[in-house]
Amino acid sequence: MRVDYSKVLKLQFQSKLLERFPEFEKAAAEFGGVVYRRSISGGYSVFVFLLPSPQMQRFTVELAVAPGGSFPFNVLHGEVGPQGELRCRIRSLTQLTGDGWWYVEDSLIPDTPKSEEEASREQINAGLARIPALVESVMDHLRVAIPMLIHVQQPHG
Repeated sequence: MRVDYSKVLKLQFQSKLLERFPEFEKAAAEFGGVVYRRSISGGYSVFVFLLPSPQMQRFTVELAVAPGGSFPFNVLHGEVGPQGELRCRIRSLTQLTGDGWWYVEDSLIPDTPKSEEEASREQINAGLARIPALVESVMDHLRVAIPMLIHVQQPHG
């Protein structure tokens, strides 16, 4: 993801996440993304991992539950780890249509020919303008997904 997109995305995401889910705190920066954590019962934590794509203008969000305070990167998506850890993409809990990625740039070609530099700047500005709505969409999905993840985890924990 472009540096300017990533910077705006991370700031917007953190602002909205902490506004809507104040029990979360920033826990780590990993693999170009940001991990947020909240403690729940039984010594477990719930995690939200914002992960911008390193190669494309898109991002995804992963969720996890694990004992202690570290995101379970060693557990594959959809599997239960040896200590009851769960890790999944947000779409697996919310029936999100599509591939589970939020796209910052449209693939539409402008109607009128422009210089490459003008078209690029226009595309970047359009992408930056889309980020707030994309973050709001993620927050709406998190409102459903976080309680589901905690519920799914309970028999394993």
